[in-house]
Amino acid sequence: MSSHRLSRSSSLRPGSRRTGSSGGKSRSSCHLIMEACIKDGKRSCDMNGLCREIDQVQAFFEFIGDSSCRHLRTIYFNANNLGSTGAKILAAALETNSSIKAMHLNSNRLGPRGASAIASMLKVNTKLEFLTMTENSIGPDGAEAMADALAENTSLQTLNLKRNALGPRGGNFLGAALKGNKALTLLDLTANSLECEGGAAIADALKTNTCLKELYLGGNRIREDGGVALGNALAVNTQLHLISLEANSFGQAGGLAVARGLKQNTLLTSVDISGNGMGAAVAPSMAGAIKEHTSLTSVDLSDNALGM
Repeated sequence: MSSHRLSRSSSLRPGSRRTGSSGGKSRSSCHLIMEACIKDGKRSCDMNGLCREIDQVQAFFEFIGDSSCRHLRTIYFNANNLGSTGAKILAAALETNSSIKAMHLNSNRLGPRGASAIASMLKVNTKLEFLTMTENSIGPDGAEAMADALAENTSLQTLNLKRNALGPRGGNFLGAALKGNKALTLLDLTANSLECEGGAAIADALKTNTCLKELYLGGNRIREDGGVALGNALAVNTQLHLISLEANSFGQAGGLAVARGLKQNTLLTSVDISGNGMGAAVAPSMAGAIKEHTSLTSVDLSDNALGM
């Protein structure tokens, strides 16, 4: 369940029967898929865009609580306009669920209140391993709720919060949570405007975190000081295998710090620091670091004017 993208080859979605996305037609599609889940015993169920009304959401999550659905492991529930009300229904259903391992909740307008409901569920659910909540506008308050959950949760291994406007405050909350979390192996915070403050908080957590293997921080305007903090963290981190830092305006100072970090790090296998405007002065240090780093198999240095 640590894969960043789960396969959907075994999911149920009888598209040939779908006749629309509103009113009774959508409700019919929901029921057809739910019936198929029981009949065919599939391990994943694709409800993307099919449960856009609260009564449909209620019916579906009552359905997955039935003993006949214990074979289900993965649910795709993207683009269903859950909002905070739908999130509370979902959270209540998953609090005691012991079969669902992965939930996809992208683009559901969860907002801070919806994120808080999901976070409360994570404090008591002990089976969920994969959760993706991209583009839900949860903001810094939602990040705080999720951070509180991560401080207690012991089962979640993958968390994707890409494009949620977390901001520097959100970065601070999550950085603090990562210091104590013992389960999360993949975290995606791409495009969240963490800026230098939030990036530095995540960097500080990397110095002591003992389980995170993959970290995505691209497009967060972390800039030079944040880049320096991350470079220093890479020098002492003993767990990361992949880090994505593209498009953060590290500049020369940040680039040199990352090069120093890479020179001392012995575990990283994949690094993306493209589009950071590091400049030609960084090229010798970066080339030397890569040459000495024998475990690296993938490095993206494009769009940095390195002249290499």
